[in-house]
Parts: sequence; C-alpha cells; structure tokens
Amino acid sequence: MSNEFGDFYKFETITLAPIDTKPIIKTLLSTEELQWFNAYHSKVYEVLSQGLNEKEKVFLQELTQAI
Repeated sequence: MSNEFGDFYKFETITLAPIDTKPIIKTLLSTEELQWFNAYHSKVYEVLSQGLNEKEKVFLQELTQAI
C-alpha cells in the first residue's frame, strides 16, 4: 500500500477462526470495521466449510453469520 507518506506493508490473515459476536456492540463499529468483520466471517466459512459435513457446516454458518 502506498500513500503520500511512503510504501507500507499490510497484515495478511493466516489463521481462520470465527470471532464470538456476543460481546460486540455493533453500534460502536464504523462502517469499515463492520464490512471487514463480515468479510472475514465470510472467508472463514468459505475456507473452513470445505472439509466439513453438513451438520458441521450448519454450525459454522451460525457462528459466521453477518452482524
């Protein structure tokens, strides 16, 4: 990533796991944070569901639903 201050690296997520949504206060998240969170959970489901049976997929889908 580059801007007027120079070139910067960014972090890449290498470990995927659902994030517990119970303690999240949605109204305190910015639009960008909310989009990141939902995109992350979408990626978690997309990657991890490939190796699961149907019952496990349903469980993971509940854990990774958009907020």
